[in-house]
Amino acid sequence: MLKSKFEGKTRIFRKDFENGNIGYSTTISKKNIEDKWENSFINVQFKKGVELADKTDIEVINGWLTFYLNKENKPVYQIFINEFTAENEERKAIQDEENYDITSSEDLPF
Repeated sequence: MLKSKFEGKTRIFRKDFENGNIGYSTTISKKNIEDKWENSFINVQFKKGVELADKTDIEVINGWLTFYLNKENKPVYQIFINEFTAENEERKAIQDEENYDITSSEDLPF
C-alpha cells in the first residue's frame, strides 16, 4: 500500500456553509512546463471538535492524503491533519509566559 505523510507550514482557509457545516482547505502549488507557478485548493479535514478561524497559519506535524466518495461515487481527495500547532496558539503561549505577574515575594518558588 502506498502511504503519504504531510508535514510543514500551511495556511488554512475556512468556509462556513448555510447548513452549519464548516469546510477547510489549503493551497497547493507546482511549476508547470513553462516554469510558471500554478495554484489550486485541496480540502482539509481535522479530528472532530477542531475549529479554526479563516486564514489560520499552522504547522502540520502529522497528516496524510485520504478521500471520500461523492454522490457520483467518485473519489474526492483531501488531506487529513491529525496533529498540528496553530501559529497564534504558539504566540499566545509565549505571551502567557511573558505576562506573568508576581504580586509578592511569597509567590516565588525559592
